[in-house]
Amino acid sequence: MTNTTPHHGLSDRQVKHLLEAGRLSSDEAARLADGDEAVRRSVAAAVRASHVVERLAAAVRLGLVSPAKAAELADRARDDAQAEHVRRRVSRLARQARAADRRPT
Repeated sequence: MTNTTPHHGLSDRQVKHLLEAGRLSSDEAARLADGDEAVRRSVAAAVRASHVVERLAAAVRLGLVSPAKAAELADRARDDAQAEHVRRRVSRLARQARAADRRPT
């Protein structure tokens, strides 16, 4: 893999990292490498949504966000136009959850 071929916004290096971390299946990586733009967009949207769900699991458990709001954010992550806004919101909530987990009880 080279680092210059994009897979709908992901470099080959990023795809390789996601594969190694278990955050992307080999099937998803193959579909991202496919030449069909619609397929790449669909896979990228599904991956973004699943990552939102993973990142918000602790925030939901701690009551920082409701399960319904987490599901809404996952749905919104599928939309390219909203993905950056959702990423920032999810990152903030994930940081808050990590901080809350570290606090002594």
